[in-house]
Amino acid sequence: MPKKGRRDGGKSPTKMISPVGEDEVASELGENIHSGSDAGTIDLEELEGSEGAVDTSSLLDHLEDKLKVSIENATDASAKTRETALAEISLGLERRYLFEFVLAREATLFDIVERSLRRGKSTEQILAARLCALLCIQLGADCMETYSKIRPLLLTVFCDVAVSPLSRAACAESLGIGSFIIDEEPEIFNDVVQRLSKTFSASYLNSDGASPQFSPEVYHLHTQSLLSWALLMTIASPSTQFAETTLHLRKLRDLLEVSDNDFRIAAGETIALMHEIIRLLPTAEARKMPDINQLCIRLRQLSTESSKYKSKKDKKLQRSSFRDILHSIEDESGTFQRVRFGKEVLALHTWSSTLQYEALCGVLRTGIITHLKGNPLLRDIFALGPPVLDELKVAAGSKVDKNLRQAQFEAENKARNQTRNQHRGNKAAGRAHDDDD
Repeated sequence: MPKKGRRDGGKSPTKMISPVGEDEVASELGENIHSGSDAGTIDLEELEGSEGAVDTSSLLDHLEDKLKVSIENATDASAKTRETALAEISLGLERRYLFEFVLAREATLFDIVERSLRRGKSTEQILAARLCALLCIQLGADCMETYSKIRPLLLTVFCDVAVSPLSRAACAESLGIGSFIIDEEPEIFNDVVQRLSKTFSASYLNSDGASPQFSPEVYHLHTQSLLSWALLMTIASPSTQFAETTLHLRKLRDLLEVSDNDFRIAAGETIALMHEIIRLLPTAEARKMPDINQLCIRLRQLSTESSKYKSKKDKKLQRSSFRDILHSIEDESGTFQRVRFGKEVLALHTWSSTLQYEALCGVLRTGIITHLKGNPLLRDIFALGPPVLDELKVAAGSKVDKNLRQAQFEAENKARNQTRNQHRGNKAAGRAHDDDD
């Protein structure tokens, strides 16, 4: 289970984040699915928005039926059919928390991921790596054994320079999410950290002080590697944090000079995270801060830049991002943001929790709201407590009793644990049978 982000009483002004709304149109992936698959593909948000169109159980039954068909199609001989099936499975797991459904098909789904990573071309590999990350979010630590078998393959694809940079970037994201969620051995965790840093460090300044130039696809690979590395730094041991910060903090400033806007912003957020980590490290030696005067000058320039060659959208995003980064470094504070979902509010007090939230948003997309409401893994990561009872299950206008809510949460946990134990028992029996043979 990943550690929760550290809390910091930062003085940054409160920012309200509106995650993708429940009534918003489907993501780009979802749009591709609906246009590329058969007419029977369901749009969950459209169904949910139709008052009285279908009850929750019918909706979930319909979704599970569609997912079963997609799981079968994911092994089809046609690459196009496999790609569509992988995208449909991913969309379903984005939009709904389906622990029991996924757990019952864990081995099959991870076999699909492995086959597509080994034999598929770029698009199929990207979809497979993305599905792997979603499976980790759905199952949490329960997929430790199966994910451990996939991790070496993800690392192989990620480190293979002959593979498409976009496929490698998808593997970097999956490795980051997997190592963040799964309780790995320190040597395995540190190996993933070092491989990620080796990739993005290729964008550090050359010996002559010039910034290397890469294609947009390679910059995307470096950006995703940096973001996954930063995500893992939020839960790394103090010794790993100290070693990595000592090695990379000064060099990370080089990335503020790259031409890619997303990469530059990711570098700025990672630098803010590193300064936050240093302030919280236990020893006085570890807390020694590098001189920040020149860094703050550069951050201030980026927060007010008005280059004509950049689009208005890019300039607005850059200014806003670097204002927050500059403020947190100058004032030695965290970032303070709020995310509203339903009647609840998620407060992000630190760069650690902010980058964790952004990483999960990157995988779950429009489904982040659903998972914040009902996925125990995310609620544990962000200390949200037991899920709030659905308003439809409570009499209109009545106040939900705290004991009732706790009792429901415990009952759901008990049912979930029974399902897990039964599934593990079946696995153990299967292995014993194989040994007897």
